[in-house]
Amino acid sequence: MKNKKEFKDLTVKEKISGFFVLGVIVSVLFVIFSPSGSNTRSEDAEPTPTLTVEELRKKNIEAQFSLWDGSHNKSVELIKDNMNDPKSFEHDETTYFDQEDHLIVVTTFRGKNAFGGVITNTMRTKVDINGNGEFVSLNIFE
Repeated sequence: MKNKKEFKDLTVKEKISGFFVLGVIVSVLFVIFSPSGSNTRSEDAEPTPTLTVEELRKKNIEAQFSLWDGSHNKSVELIKDNMNDPKSFEHDETTYFDQEDHLIVVTTFRGKNAFGGVITNTMRTKVDINGNGEFVSLNIFE
């Protein structure tokens, strides 16, 4: 058995080509034996639940608010656009009132005024139900 080479005697090129062939074989076997979407029966698939109008509305409203701190995303943009120092913005609290065709969003926040002092403000906005940023009114209370 003089022709038999041991693994340690193989050249780097022979080792790489061997691993490549092994990889191709494993890939082909994976493709052949893995379940694909076309081979599964449609009766086995669970039906996607349909949402009611109320659930869709609630989901649409919730999407307008930050998951991190509960702030209304478009309201924060508007607040920062009208602040003396937008980098000093700190969100405190946001609540909203659903008025069927629009939302009243009340945001309490802190930020620096023109003199550099930190003050607390509350802004109330009226936004359309889709949250596309159409602000009808803006009131800032100090």
